Amino acid sequence: MRGKGPMTVAADSTAAPSHHYWLRIGLMVVAALELMDALASLTTISLDSHAATALLRLAQTLLNVKLALAPLAAAAALVFAVLGWLRPAVLALAAFAFMGWALDDVWSIVIHGFGFRPDQYYGSVDAFAHEVLFPLGALLGVGLALHGRHLAWAGFFASLPPLFNWTGVLLFAVSVMMHGF
Repeated sequence: MRGKGPMTVAADSTAAPSHHYWLRIGLMVVAALELMDALASLTTISLDSHAATALLRLAQTLLNVKLALAPLAAAAALVFAVLGWLRPAVLALAAFAFMGWALDDVWSIVIHGFGFRPDQYYGSVDAFAHEVLFPLGALLGVGLALHGRHLAWAGFFASLPPLFNWTGVLLFAVSVMMHGF
């Protein structure tokens, strides 16, 4: 499709073939869940800039930027998935994941250090996922989507953060239903 000028973007955004039906459904579900979460998180934007240090104020400002931009990235992913434009949907989800890492998790590392704690299994697994797996998954998703290869894997890697987080919520809900509080 090289050399066709403005038509290149349109040609790359053609609807998904029928064999990507489940990928399209999965991307729509992930993007819809992320959009709902991002919209609910808008109320947590803090206008209080009285943090103790300049570094904490910077981290709070960047977190606010993330919270403000998250609904846009999630909505873009949802719209692209609904339209069947899988590559742009994967790229939007990867941007969403990478944005969360760059504007939130990196500053947590700067302020608190790496979260790997051998004495705290879940905290260490969660920290490893946030600090290492999520950005690597986003990069893998982008690489595969840009090359137009293995879109299902690209969608999986770009969806790692919500899949990990929602799996934790689901496991917690099941354990509460089985054992109570």
